[in-house]
Amino acid sequence: SIASGLTPLTPGEKTDLIRVEKELLTVGSKLVSEMTALQRKMTDVVIKDEMKAMSVDIGEIDAEGDGGVYEPAKDDEGIIVDAVIEEKNDAAAEPSADEITDDEKSDETKKSGKAKVKKSGLKSMLKSRTLNSDLKELSELNTELTKLELAFVRSIIEILGPERANGVRAAILGNEAGGAAAAGTL
Repeated sequence: SIASGLTPLTPGEKTDLIRVEKELLTVGSKLVSEMTALQRKMTDVVIKDEMKAMSVDIGEIDAEGDGGVYEPAKDDEGIIVDAVIEEKNDAAAEPSADEITDDEKSDETKKSGKAKVKKSGLKSMLKSRTLNSDLKELSELNTELTKLELAFVRSIIEILGPERANGVRAAILGNEAGGAAAAGTL
């Protein structure tokens, strides 16, 4: 076996490995929590902006629930599992978009109760100063997390020494190359 020629870890090396892992997990979990909260905030802002553009009232996140308990549908309630909506393709019955007058369009809007919504697109979203500020902060947090992971790997190599350095390198990079982990993620 490959490991048969290696000397066992000393109690000091084991303690150091546990210490650096604890540091990584403590600081890393705080960074990931901040990143998650920031991503949630940005998503909420974008959704609210789109709702506002559609003149939709912004309500509670769990308006009908009791604060987080999901209740599945009962057996006697009709559940549509797989629905296919087919449009009639009757060209003679419906006028083309060019044939519809402005009065007919406004009548259509009144009947359906829905106004046509202008698509805002990604370009306008990227111009948002608040969003850009949040994206910059998220990028900084991601950079800090990457630096933390690299410092952790460096510490592992220092603790395990030259005898195990190639094994650690092969384990981490082989894990990433094999698709078991994303590159740069520990």
